[in-house]
Amino acid sequence: MITLPVVNDHDVLVFRVEDVRALRHHGVCATFMGTLSHYQQQNVFMSVPMRLMIWEALWLVHHQIAQLVDYKHYRTVHPSTQPSKIDNGSMVVIDDDEAESDKELLEQHTINAQQLAQRFINAHPQYTPQRFITEFWNYVHLKDQYQFYISPGLKFGGDLVCYPGDPLKYHSYAVVRYAVANLMDLVVAGRLATSVKKTILLIDDAEEDTSTENGLEQLSKPRAKRTFSIEWAGFG
Repeated sequence: MITLPVVNDHDVLVFRVEDVRALRHHGVCATFMGTLSHYQQQNVFMSVPMRLMIWEALWLVHHQIAQLVDYKHYRTVHPSTQPSKIDNGSMVVIDDDEAESDKELLEQHTINAQQLAQRFINAHPQYTPQRFITEFWNYVHLKDQYQFYISPGLKFGGDLVCYPGDPLKYHSYAVVRYAVANLMDLVVAGRLATSVKKTILLIDDAEEDTSTENGLEQLSKPRAKRTFSIEWAGFG
């Protein structure tokens, strides 16, 4: 199982190249945010750590692919941080017995999906539990139903952007919008998506939510979704 370090309260960063490769195998590409000193333009090729969207992290936990670890508390008691374990000032050698105890230590500092979701909501007041749960299941539907590779969609004027395969091999062809308030929003979204040679994809609940629960308890309860795609003909 992949370990996802939770730093800065709710940010999920991946530092190990092996984990990056494993996540990409599951269609999770996330966003690299580290710099590579031998490249002149630091905004072209980025390196680890890789930052996951909240939806990506929760999707991985939902499918039992990964576990969340509160890294701030874990690092305070990690065996490799003790001076006695350091050899020649740089190399750390941990034998098999200590590696097993380190695994137990990780499990002691795991957090669940609901805890991470609550931390995210506390840091982003614009999110209510209801909105958070709706957007999470929107992501799950797109990921599980269509096997999309999904990235943040801000640069294309949407909430998400979808790729038919690995973004290193394919161009994105759909911009996802969650909330369209009126017909004008629909027209603007359709024209914007078509101007960048993409389709606008709208997604919403297939049925009205009649649940009386208002908290994050619904995070583990699947929701049926429906999607509509719109292309603005003759524009762009």
